[in-house]
Amino acid sequence: LTNIQAAVGVAQMENLDEYVRIKRGIAERYRKGLADVSGLTLPTEAPWAFSTFWLYTILVDKAGYGMDSRFLQRALAEQNIQARPLWAPIHTLLPYRDCQAYRIEVADRLYRDALSLPCSVGLGQADQERVITTVHALAHSR
Repeated sequence: LTNIQAAVGVAQMENLDEYVRIKRGIAERYRKGLADVSGLTLPTEAPWAFSTFWLYTILVDKAGYGMDSRFLQRALAEQNIQARPLWAPIHTLLPYRDCQAYRIEVADRLYRDALSLPCSVGLGQADQERVITTVHALAHSR
């Protein structure tokens, strides 16, 4: 960690409470706006936890939603909405493909079905409403 990186980190910590408040607000708007969309599983917060919702990652069931997560990602991109897949499991990355892996089907399923919606602290409510409206409109559209 360089001195400059440390200084940036310290400066960001001064904003942490505000960023978490914003992230939780984004998660709440998505939760309310997408709750009735069939085929989507939304992230939840365990009763004993306090989530920052740093990412807002949904699971997309192809049969229930009408398209898989990667098709939804491309359809959102056509509407200038950037969504990203969940991180690739390590065992699928080039340096580790020949390494032994055991019973990691859940990681593979999550990678296949998960999609992170836009949730930057700079995301305005109008932009978030556009994401919600577009996800609704795309359900069973293809």
